[in-house]
Amino acid sequence: MTIECLEEVTVKFGGQVHALQPGHTIDLPPEKAQRLLEQVPGRVRPLPQPIVPEKHGGPSFPEIIIEPAATKARPIYWEQADGRIVGGVKPELLAMVNTGAGASFWIVTEYQGQPRWIRCDRLRSRQAFEAQRKD
Repeated sequence: MTIECLEEVTVKFGGQVHALQPGHTIDLPPEKAQRLLEQVPGRVRPLPQPIVPEKHGGPSFPEIIIEPAATKARPIYWEQADGRIVGGVKPELLAMVNTGAGASFWIVTEYQGQPRWIRCDRLRSRQAFEAQRKD
């Protein structure tokens, strides 16, 4: 476990005395790191462990490819979870998450001041949008 020193601390490990300065880090076995955290609370902190890619034995992450949408793209409409069709906004980005048979396609846009990721199966036509407004 990697520990970062927040204040000057003197510690003894393996028969040696170490003077740690703020910002310095030290790698310790988990049990020794835990003991240090308990002995000088607030003066040291654990650093988050880096994420190791899958090819090195870590978790797998989806591959994401993002590219700009066409500059003259037509407005899009989509169905929200509550069944309403909303939209009328231009797409800004196109995204593909994963590849091959497990790929999903998304459109990224801004709607009501918030970024929205819209999965392609949620897209609806302008006619469906206008028809719901008449109801």
